[in-house]
Amino acid sequence: MLALAAVAGCSNRAGDTRDNVVLVMVDTLRADHLGCYGYQRDTSPNLDRLATAGVLFENFYSVAPWTNPAIASLFTGRYPRAVFPPLPHKKAIGIPLPSQLPTLAERLQEAGYRTVALVDHPGINPELQFDQGFEQWYSLFEDGGFDIWTVTDSDFVLDQLLVALDELGDETFFLYLHLVYPHRPYAPPAPFDSMFGSSATKTGRAHRQEMVNAYDGEIRYTDELIGRLVEVLGERQLTQSTWLMVTSDHGEGFWEHNQAEHGNSLFNELTRIPMILVPPQKERVAGLRVKTPASLVDLKPTILGLAGLEPEKELEGRDLRTSWSNPDDFEAPRWLFLASPHSQDVEAAAVVRGDLKYIDRLPWRQARPALFDLAEDPDEKRNLVGISPRTAEMRRRLRAHLIQTEQLRSGLLEEDEVELDKEVLERLRALGYLQ
Repeated sequence: MLALAAVAGCSNRAGDTRDNVVLVMVDTLRADHLGCYGYQRDTSPNLDRLATAGVLFENFYSVAPWTNPAIASLFTGRYPRAVFPPLPHKKAIGIPLPSQLPTLAERLQEAGYRTVALVDHPGINPELQFDQGFEQWYSLFEDGGFDIWTVTDSDFVLDQLLVALDELGDETFFLYLHLVYPHRPYAPPAPFDSMFGSSATKTGRAHRQEMVNAYDGEIRYTDELIGRLVEVLGERQLTQSTWLMVTSDHGEGFWEHNQAEHGNSLFNELTRIPMILVPPQKERVAGLRVKTPASLVDLKPTILGLAGLEPEKELEGRDLRTSWSNPDDFEAPRWLFLASPHSQDVEAAAVVRGDLKYIDRLPWRQARPALFDLAEDPDEKRNLVGISPRTAEMRRRLRAHLIQTEQLRSGLLEEDEVELDKEVLERLRALGYLQ
C-alpha cells in the first residue's frame, strides 16, 4: 500500500538545505479519468492517495494538444508560439528546442542541482535538444519494451530509477520522469488489459469502449508504478526533502467532439490535465484542492522558486505555492493560453479566464469560433459566441497574445530541422505521429 510518509527523516546532503524535485510526466493522461478528479472507475488509487497527501489543482491546463510543444513550454516556461514557428506537422516534428532559451534543467544545474531525465517518449530526445541542462539522460524506450514497444516494462523503469538515485547519492537533485503510457496504442499488460472489460489495440468509433477500457488499464498500470516510486522515496528517507509533482502533457479524445486521440482540437478532453503537487512533509500542506485555473507554464516558475531562483522576466507563469501561501493573490483573475504552433490544427488557439474558454481558428472546415462557460457547460457543447457579451473581450485578448508570442519568438535564431534516426521515426509512427 502506498504510504507517502513511510519513513520520516532527511537525507544528508553536505549542508545543502534546498529540497529535491521529482517531476513525473504521465503522457496523454486526461484529468477526468482519475478517481481524485471524479472518475467512477478505480484507475488511480495511488494518485488518489497522493492527492490527499498534497495539493490537487482541479482546473489545470496544458498549453497544447500534443507532446512536443507542451514539453517545450514546460522546460522553457514560454507558451508554444513563443518557442516554435507554425509549420506542417511532418516538418515541425523535427524542429529542435531552441538552444538560446534557458531551460529549467539548465537553470537548476547552474545553481548546483544534479539533473537527471528518464524519458520513455521517442519524440522527446537529445537529437531535438530536449536534453539541455540534464547531466544524465536515459532513453527508456530503447531498452525496456515488451513485444509492443510502447508498453515499457514498469520493472525496467523502476530499475533505471533506482540506478539514477544511486548515482545521485546524497546530492540535491531534479529528476524528470516521462512515462509514455497511456498513449496509443493502448496495450496494457495482463492483468490490466482486462481490468475494466474487454480491450483491443484496434481503433475506430466501433471500438470506442474497448479503447477506453484499454486506456483505463494503462492508467492503472501507470498508477501502480507511481505507487512504487513513492515507496522508493520513503525507503530512501527522501520524503522530508523532496517535492513530488505529477502531471501530463495533454489528454486524449474518444469522440466527445467527433474526433479521437489528440493533436486535433483544444477541447478539455485534450487540454485539461491533472496536477498533483506533494510538498515535503515539513510543509504541512495536505488535502488542499485548488479551483483557480493554472497551467503547465506555471511549473518552471514554481520549481525555480523552490530552488531560490528568479524566473526570466518574460515568463507569464506563476509559483503554484502561492495557492496556499497567499491564496488571495493566487485567486486573482488571469489569462491562460493554449495553442498548437505545429500539428494537425496548425492555426488553433484558445484562451481561458475563470470559467470561460474561447477557441478560435478551429481545425475543421467552416468551423466558427467557440465560447464555453465551463461551470455551466463542462462538456463544451453550447457555443456562446454571438450570445455572451464577453466574446469580443476574449477574442481581443487571444489575438494580443498571439502577437506577443510571435514577437518573443522573433528574437530567436531559427533552428534547422533535425533528420531523426530511423528507429525513432518508426517509434513515432507506432505512436501515430507519422503516417
